[in-house]
Amino acid sequence: NKGLTRLFLKAYGTPSVASEMGLYQANKAMAQRLTWGAEQEVNDLSRANLILNFGSNPYEFHSMYLPMMRRLMEAQRRGARLITLDPRLSITATRSQQWLPISPGTDGLVALVLSRIILEKGLADKSFLDKWTNYPLESLKAHLSQYSIERASKESGIPSSVLEGLAMDLSSSGKVTVIAGD
Repeated sequence: NKGLTRLFLKAYGTPSVASEMGLYQANKAMAQRLTWGAEQEVNDLSRANLILNFGSNPYEFHSMYLPMMRRLMEAQRRGARLITLDPRLSITATRSQQWLPISPGTDGLVALVLSRIILEKGLADKSFLDKWTNYPLESLKAHLSQYSIERASKESGIPSSVLEGLAMDLSSSGKVTVIAGD
């Protein structure tokens, strides 16, 4: 209750209220605008063969809850695979073809290592990278070299062989989309 929070903070001596969700949404919107030019992501689930889910739980909650859940169910019915990385066995994780119980806070490290594996094995779509990114491929490889598979495995709790298999799945599945947050 915002009214009760405001009363408590006024009694505590401050009239200032900052909502964590307001900050979260503003930060996420800015990051997405800078990354792909739009504040709200809309995953292309209708064409995805593989859906990689980093900790989102659209079967229970999402900012686009019912439309997102419906599109996800339709994608899975037509054969798209859902892989969920989440510390807890959520409803979405139970409806996934694969659940990887990742240690909290290691999602970014795992994403970087997956990228490293794909680039090192020559599995990246070079023409896509040339067309849609503005960072030299060799510089990206050099940057990613600091993130080892062993470190990611140790910190995330996901075995190295599973990380390598996931990178192979990502690079061989054709159309892939990633869900993160919400």
